[in-house]
Amino acid sequence: MSRTDELLQAILDELRSRNQLLGFHAPFKKKVIYANRSYTDCLWYFFDGASKTHIPIEHHALTGIIEKLEIEEKEFRGKPDYKVNLHIRADRAYVIQSGHDTLFARGLVFMLSKLPVAAFRQPITIAVEAGDTEQVLFCRIYNPATGEAVFAPYPDQVNWEQVTAVAIDKIQRAHETESQTHEAPEQPEPEKLDLSDAIAAIPVEMERIGWTKKQGSEYLQTKYDKKTRAELDDQEMFEFLRHLRSLPTRTKVA
Repeated sequence: MSRTDELLQAILDELRSRNQLLGFHAPFKKKVIYANRSYTDCLWYFFDGASKTHIPIEHHALTGIIEKLEIEEKEFRGKPDYKVNLHIRADRAYVIQSGHDTLFARGLVFMLSKLPVAAFRQPITIAVEAGDTEQVLFCRIYNPATGEAVFAPYPDQVNWEQVTAVAIDKIQRAHETESQTHEAPEQPEPEKLDLSDAIAAIPVEMERIGWTKKQGSEYLQTKYDKKTRAELDDQEMFEFLRHLRSLPTRTKVA
C-alpha cells in the first residue's frame, strides 16, 4: 500500500470511528464552554460573539474523552489573565474554560492530577455545582460508568504549578501510549507510573491481598530496614508496589 493510500485509509477509519455526518453543516471548530457565575440563569454557557450574548447550557454535566489540559495567558485591562482550558471530545470538540485561580479550576486540576493515567483513555464526566453564594462554582468529576465521584479535596498549601504539570503530563502520556499501541500493537508499551500513582495504588493492593498495616510494615523492615512507606525512596516504592501486585488475591471466606 502506498503512502497516499495509507493516509486516505487513516482518514476513512477516523471518520468511521467518529460516526461523522456527511453533507452541509457548521464548521467543526472547538466550542468553548465558559465555566463561571457571570450570569444568574446558568452555571456555564457558550458565548455568541456576533450578538454579544451568552447561551445558557441547561445540563450540568459533560461526558467525553479528556484530550488536553493547558494554561492560556490572556489579557484583561492591561494585565495578564490566566485561564485553564480543558479540551474534551464528546459529540464534538469542546474546551471548558475557567479562570486559573477560581475554585472551579483548582478543584478540576487537583482532581485530574490524582487520577491514574489509564483513566484518561476512558470517558470522564465533568460537572458543575453551585456554591453557597452566587459567585462560587465548584467542579465535580465522575466515572460515567459507575456514577462514582472522584473526591480529592486539596489542602491549604498547594504548589499549583507542580499539580498542573502532573495533570498535563498524565493526560499527554495517556494518549501517547494509546497512539503507540495503535501503531505497533505487537509491541505495546507498558503503562508508566509516576510516584503519585504508586502511592495511591499500594493501599489498594494491600487490601486486595489481605495485608494489614502491620504486615506491610514488617515486610518493609525485612526488605529495606524501614518501618513506613514514607521512608521509602522512589525506587523502593515502585519495587514494593510490584511485589504486592505479584501476590495472589486473598480468598474471602463466605
